[in-house]
Amino acid sequence: MSDVRYLNTEEVAKKLGVHPKTLRNWYNEGLFPKPQVFGKRTLRWLEPQIDEWLANRDPLRTKD
Repeated sequence: MSDVRYLNTEEVAKKLGVHPKTLRNWYNEGLFPKPQVFGKRTLRWLEPQIDEWLANRDPLRTKD
């Protein structure tokens, strides 16, 4: 059984090679999956969800 890992904003931004603000802009604009919300200020993404998004994304739609 594999453990599902949750990534925070900084970890996801690092994995994608973008600034955390770019990541927030993308999900606010609907270009990136919405995060799971834990409490008022804690956002997390499932790592497999990020991997799937990377595999299926349109690179022209997510430029800075």
